[in-house]
Amino acid sequence: MLSPHRGVLFLVVLLVTSSAALAQSSRKANRLARSVAQAHGLAAFDSIDEIRFTFNFGRGGRTSSRTWHWRPAQDAIRLQEADAEPIAVVRGTLDESSPEELRRTDAKFINDRFWLMFPFHLAWDENLTFTVQDDVELPIGEGRARLLRVAYPDVGGYTPGDVYDVYLGDGHRILQWGFRRGGVESEARPITWEAPVSFGPLELVLDHRSEGGARLWFSDVAVRFVGSDRWVEAE
Repeated sequence: MLSPHRGVLFLVVLLVTSSAALAQSSRKANRLARSVAQAHGLAAFDSIDEIRFTFNFGRGGRTSSRTWHWRPAQDAIRLQEADAEPIAVVRGTLDESSPEELRRTDAKFINDRFWLMFPFHLAWDENLTFTVQDDVELPIGEGRARLLRVAYPDVGGYTPGDVYDVYLGDGHRILQWGFRRGGVESEARPITWEAPVSFGPLELVLDHRSEGGARLWFSDVAVRFVGSDRWVEAE
């Protein structure tokens, strides 16, 4: 039987060892998240002067689309939707007193850009929690992958507490993800990440499909880099 003093010492060692293992696991997960962002061209993002893209969503024979022009340095956006006048917003000027139409436009942009540039958000967004699990089964189809779980904080943003189970293949490329609104396990909605396309040094994924038949995709994507008048389209 351990003496009381030896028992306390054993517990302290156990707690220190567990804490060190958790810290090491956290560092590993954070490095992986950064590697995913870098694999998709994070370092080149600051050289973008303007990007344009059309966000499309289709399900049950119905499709909706909206087209964006975004200048990241100014954080200025312009939205064009069918049968509507263009809406221009400088996002840094928005606050709670801004017109509802402009705040709705901002919410749409955050959603659409998030889908197009999710890998970069792993480096951009604050207070994320990452965990890693190796060799897990893909939620759609056959195959196995490395799982990077991305948890957003419980406060802030339009949908706090969201969790993304990101399934990674070779080269830190995303194969699929499972989105869980508010982190609820039963709310998982898996969708594929298909058709990675290069725009100069950037790699963007333009096609996503669910098992239920929904499809989300991007069209008319082009990037103009600082110091150039030429639009770079899909290579």
